[in-house]
Amino acid sequence: MKQELTPTEWETVFGGPPKQKMLSLVELIEQAKKREKGES
Repeated sequence: MKQELTPTEWETVFGGPPKQKMLSLVELIEQAKKREKGES
């Protein structure tokens, strides 16, 4: 999964406060899906 994220995105998800982690993780997954669709 770390390969999918930029270092900034990784830090946003795993370096923030616990309550924000799940929200950020969901948002980053959505961004990754959109990016993946765009590259296909």
